[in-house]
Amino acid sequence: MADRKTGSRQQGALADFVARTLDPALRRRGFQTGDILAHWPQIIGGQLAEATQPEKLIWPRPAADADPAAPAEPATIVIRVDGPVAVEVQHMAPQILERLNVYFGYGAIGKVRFVQAPVRAASPARPPKKACSPDASKAVERQVQDIGDDRLRESLASLGRSIAAELNKA
Repeated sequence: MADRKTGSRQQGALADFVARTLDPALRRRGFQTGDILAHWPQIIGGQLAEATQPEKLIWPRPAADADPAAPAEPATIVIRVDGPVAVEVQHMAPQILERLNVYFGYGAIGKVRFVQAPVRAASPARPPKKACSPDASKAVERQVQDIGDDRLRESLASLGRSIAAELNKA
């Protein structure tokens, strides 16, 4: 049986692996991290997020003789917009720019550019879980009652109830 240290190390390793895998792809698009992609609906609002998607950030290259201590020039964000709402979203550019800069905490974005293209739909929400019968639930509880670890017992009971509900559905 794996001990707790090994499990958490493996989980950390998985997180590191995902970060190492995604970072180069995000950096090619100008994003330092995936935060803006993950928080897009909270940044610009749910309704706008359904019709838009951040495509990339274009950071201007500093001049060769630029002072390294000087603040960086603001970036341009390219936003993919669904065709039917492109004109409406374009009129909202100042509000989008303001929301983005509030998210970053400073004037990181100076311009917004729109690209009219299909936006990938968010993954559909999972249907609600089917409830299993009371008899099946009691049977599952009897099977896991001797397990000492509360979290493990509850997880296995939940799994058992889900399987029982699926079997009753068929």
